[in-house]
Amino acid sequence: MIELVTQRTVLAVVVGSRAYGLHGPDSDYDRRGVYVAPTRAFWRLDKPPTHLDGPAGKEPAVTIEVPPWAADAARALPHPLLFATVSGAHLYGFASHDSDLDLRAAHLLPAADVVGLRTGPQTLQQTGVRDGVELDVVSHDLLEFATLLNSRNGYVLEQLLSPLVLVTTPVHAELTSLAPQLITRHHAHH
Repeated sequence: MIELVTQRTVLAVVVGSRAYGLHGPDSDYDRRGVYVAPTRAFWRLDKPPTHLDGPAGKEPAVTIEVPPWAADAARALPHPLLFATVSGAHLYGFASHDSDLDLRAAHLLPAADVVGLRTGPQTLQQTGVRDGVELDVVSHDLLEFATLLNSRNGYVLEQLLSPLVLVTTPVHAELTSLAPQLITRHHAHH
């Protein structure tokens, strides 16, 4: 039956402490996956198992290591950051050697860009390649971020509560403390 796992896996992810960047030197690898059994396996009385334990002791062929320059890449945006976190494959624990690095942030616009007829950019986006890693940095102005956060948007809630924090400030801590009051049943669909 182990051939079902080794040869028919269509999704494999790392979960637990390693997925959230909280692992230590003695931490194990907790993996979850989905395999597709061949159709002919269902034509018998003994059906393929719904759950299988995979091979133990092998490290997965993925990494969740965030490059040490990631915080500098976020700080390169033209406005002061309130926070910057890692999102995407690195956050979910299924980053591979060719995964891009998704950084999400909130920034503060100067008063002149907030008050008046012409306002500054609500969303900043910067893409590029650094040390062979594709980089995608997206940052929302605090007003835009707060509006999205208050509109049952799981995307920004995930950014705010990501355990992979690159840049933080007291405003980030305050927003994080408000997060439990903003979670609704609608977030279950995120």
